Amino acid sequence: MKYGLPHTTRKAVPNTGETDMISISAYTTDAWFMSSEFYTEEEIRSKFGMKPFLVPYPTNQESPEELTKDLNEQEKEWYKHKNDLNTQSVFDWFPLEGIGKFCFRCPSADLLRTIEEEIKDTYKDRVSVAFSSSNTLDVMKGGVSKATAIGEVLELINPAETNPIQLSEVVAFGDSMNDKEMLAVAGVGYLMSNAQPRLKEELKDNPTCRETEVTNEEDGVANALLALFNAEE
Repeated sequence: MKYGLPHTTRKAVPNTGETDMISISAYTTDAWFMSSEFYTEEEIRSKFGMKPFLVPYPTNQESPEELTKDLNEQEKEWYKHKNDLNTQSVFDWFPLEGIGKFCFRCPSADLLRTIEEEIKDTYKDRVSVAFSSSNTLDVMKGGVSKATAIGEVLELINPAETNPIQLSEVVAFGDSMNDKEMLAVAGVGYLMSNAQPRLKEELKDNPTCRETEVTNEEDGVANALLALFNAEE
């Protein structure tokens, strides 16, 4: 299957034989680099609360001044640092260090599953790959997951002189494949009723996992917590 990577943030146009366009993001501690638009501005504000840096690419031999005239000062500073990949695309301006996560976004879930398989076959356990939504595939350093994050949090909040909180006492909620490890190791792992079917299938035999009665949009988390702690609304 062929897939195209955009060479411009203004209009992603596939080459001959390329049918699905993929938007790729790189996340550092202070920036979100994005190869092409995938969400509307309103969706970005409501979903993420931060604005990505849509990396420009000179498709018509624009001068650096013309290309960056609409960028803010921080974005202009980022754009000064061209890497040595020489891909002749926006990725020549992506950071090569300090990246916590890459995201592949595409309307086609089938295409993302193909990319998932290719990445796993190529990099094995050097990377951690998981769907965070039906159209988003996350790629991180191997061994990084929400399960390891919970372990780190427990170490931080457990004073040495008290009885430490055990992982078996943790309650977790999730609806996507990037929640799988966390749900599997928690004392109780709640899968939302509208969770990804693949997540439900892979955790169906886990004795500590259960499914909420309603979706996360119907207060599924709150209802489960009320029932768990025998609390009243």
